[in-house]
Amino acid sequence: MRLTHRETDEIRQLVESREIRPLESLQVTEVDLYAAIELACCQFLKRENHKILFPCVTQWAFRVPMLQSAIETIHRGNVPLRINPFRPRPWEFFPITTASWNDNDYHLFESRFTAAVRQAGFGRKSTALAGAFFEMADNITQHSGPSSVNPARGILGYQVESEQMTFGVGDVGRGVLASLTENPAWKHIEESADALEAIVKDHASRRLGLGPGQGFLQVFKSLADMNGQLIFRSGDGLLTIAGQPDRRQASKGSAVFFPGFQLSVSCSVK
Repeated sequence: MRLTHRETDEIRQLVESREIRPLESLQVTEVDLYAAIELACCQFLKRENHKILFPCVTQWAFRVPMLQSAIETIHRGNVPLRINPFRPRPWEFFPITTASWNDNDYHLFESRFTAAVRQAGFGRKSTALAGAFFEMADNITQHSGPSSVNPARGILGYQVESEQMTFGVGDVGRGVLASLTENPAWKHIEESADALEAIVKDHASRRLGLGPGQGFLQVFKSLADMNGQLIFRSGDGLLTIAGQPDRRQASKGSAVFFPGFQLSVSCSVK
């Protein structure tokens, strides 16, 4: 069985209702990047209802190297091995554990991502995608914790195939609703889904007096002329966007509550 973001939401529903038997019977042999990041965040928390998911995810990880790598990255803060540090890789992860995450190891990671996307057929667009990836990573340090110097634990990852690429970020912080409503201009927002919509459509930001947030602007610019799909989750909110920035279609909904913020961006050349 292959797990995607759709299956992870069903898994969260089972966890919420404490139905462990269906989880134990799942024969997981593959995960997509989003599922790997979300399940790794679940493993990191290991609290309350998510405790019942821990043994299941551990078992799945034995058979799925991508999931195992994501779990080790967020738990231990492991940076990628420096074996062939410039050679592109089909997938890999990078941790955010402190505000000083943007170091030489990250720049090597970013260089491999750029090279892998270029080799996959994205050409000069690979640089713009790398810029969007950085902005999303920086969002974790800026908004996941009580201050930018105390970010919540987070994880970045990418997966590249011929003419396709996905990058994702996730954290186990306070979520976009708590962050955004620090700004009096957005104090009226009460739902996580509405907070997601505000930061994506209205470029809302928790920061006072600094104008609109720029992170998602960079993402949309980078998706121009690429068949992009974005999946945003935070708290109990869900927002999906498909299509090009000038004629994209957004769909807002609800999901089973989970701490923090998770985002997946997928693009294809054709």
